Amino acid sequence: MSDKAIEFNITDYGNNKMINFKMVRDNIKRSDVEEFLNDYLNLVTQYNNNNMKFYGIWDIKITAVLPPTFIKIITDFMPKIRLLGANVTLGTAIVFKSGTIRSVLNNYIVKYKFEADYIKFVKTQEEGENFLKDLDTKQV
Repeated sequence: MSDKAIEFNITDYGNNKMINFKMVRDNIKRSDVEEFLNDYLNLVTQYNNNNMKFYGIWDIKITAVLPPTFIKIITDFMPKIRLLGANVTLGTAIVFKSGTIRSVLNNYIVKYKFEADYIKFVKTQEEGENFLKDLDTKQV
């Protein structure tokens, strides 16, 4: 069994892949965050180099577990991933149990007029899977 804090479960999804990013333990250390970000960068680089695409479900309890200093590490790292991720990601569902957080994030997207047809903040894993299935159907 892996001792990673966040695991990637990759499955076939039509002609593409579905990646479920799942937090498997709550005692997150700085090194866990850095390891995850580097693993994710390697994954999107590999997908980009191989002209592969994926749908992603993120169930990582980011706001409940990570202190603000770890959020800053993630935020500072994102420019390295943003362009590659945009090239290989077909859709993303991010699980937040809190309706308040989902509302804040969805309002943020609307306020700043982000292109958000391919991202949704959802309450449950099942809701995220349904959103991604709908996206997949529209792309066929």
